[in-house]
Amino acid sequence: MPWREDAMLVPLGFDVSVLTDRQRDVLGLVQRGLTTGQIAEALGIKERAVRDVKYQLRKRFEAFRRSAAGRRARRRYREAAVAAALDALAEDGR
Repeated sequence: MPWREDAMLVPLGFDVSVLTDRQRDVLGLVQRGLTTGQIAEALGIKERAVRDVKYQLRKRFEAFRRSAAGRRARRRYREAAVAAALDALAEDGR
């Protein structure tokens, strides 16, 4: 089954190259609106396997979201620390 990266709806900044071929196939079919049964039939696998892949994808996306949130929080903290330091320097110069 052909897969187009530009058609994937994944979290912004997520590196889709870390997904397996099976994960990309299932994700693409989910995004086309197919049910678990339809995906299993289309890929020639059991429904349980489709549910397992969906679970793996949710875990990957949740981990990515948490790590991205952590990076944003650290960046905000650094920006606030720099702003506070600049304010302190500005007050010293008065």
